[in-house]
Amino acid sequence: FIFHTLPHSMSAMEVCEPKQQQQPRPRILTAEERQQQEAAFAREQLHESSSLLSQAVSPCRQFLVCGSNYGIIYLWRLGEAVDEQQDSAAIYSFRAHDSAVYDLQTFGNSLVSASTDVRVWCWKSIISMAEKELRVTSPLLFSRSRTGASETNRVRVDEKRKELYMACGNGHAFILDLETLQRKATLEGHTDSVLALAALPRSGRIATGSEDGTCKLWDSRAAHPCVATLTPPTDTVSASGPSSAGASTSAAAPESKAKWVSCVAVDDDETWLACGGGPPVCLWQLRSCTLTTSLVSSERIGHPQHVMFVSDGLQTCGRDKFINYWGMNGQLRSRGCTNHRSVFSMLQTDHDGYSVTTVCGSNPFVDVFLNPGFPTVKLTLA
Repeated sequence: FIFHTLPHSMSAMEVCEPKQQQQPRPRILTAEERQQQEAAFAREQLHESSSLLSQAVSPCRQFLVCGSNYGIIYLWRLGEAVDEQQDSAAIYSFRAHDSAVYDLQTFGNSLVSASTDVRVWCWKSIISMAEKELRVTSPLLFSRSRTGASETNRVRVDEKRKELYMACGNGHAFILDLETLQRKATLEGHTDSVLALAALPRSGRIATGSEDGTCKLWDSRAAHPCVATLTPPTDTVSASGPSSAGASTSAAAPESKAKWVSCVAVDDDETWLACGGGPPVCLWQLRSCTLTTSLVSSERIGHPQHVMFVSDGLQTCGRDKFINYWGMNGQLRSRGCTNHRSVFSMLQTDHDGYSVTTVCGSNPFVDVFLNPGFPTVKLTLA
């Protein structure tokens, strides 16, 4: 017999038990890796809590930009996403403002963004930076800071007159020179924040909607710029009489706290004006300033936040998840369902001969409608 003696440091029990494999120690991240990890986490949190408030399409109609509540502008290849009918992530983003981007407008080869200040960007430079082309200059062309004034809620452009119109939170609307962003005129008359704006390039007029419950028509060339004041009623109404210059037009309606006007639109022929917000959207005949109908329905419809004219009627959206399609007679034709709890902005553009509607709202993505019912494509932030 051969006997093997155990080392003094080992017992018989230790020999019988299998030896456990030692777990490797976690690698300690470098300072640079830790910063990258924290930045990635911060971006993820930012994306999840973002809402998209405004949008604009590029001059070539192949790209879409949206402005967020954090002052960031995101860029997508809209044409490619529509052609492939597949969800797509933003290809580029940059911080445009220190606070929310309330509105975006394309004119020529430039992009206007509105926040607590107004900035003009070069579309070509934005796209080039997204494509990671070298030797690209900054896309920022002009910046107009309005010290002492509050946010700019809406901007519109009249390229023929080379003017930029601004609706601001201090109750004023401003007319700026489009090339220099120098102020040309101040439109005073609202008693509360100006929330909505529409340009009438044929007549050279401007329509504004305010939290004071009125929609005003302006002509900066007139001795008294405010040529009419329209007051949307808060109930279903019949038409009322015409308004003289500077006079108020409204149908009999009970007092209501929900009186703000947050959306205004004018058709291409400048025959009709639609406005609403606290009250339902109302349709006015512009020449006579006559109220013709209110867009009301037996369906439960949230307060409107955006209205636009389409080829055969109007589209509205607001504080619910629906897009509403109306006839010019005020009848609700159909409804489309979005993926947002609240819808802030709609944009309709043509792509290869058919209509594409993009919808921004409370969630961090864009719904793309190729048909009226449900969104076909989703554009995400990441």
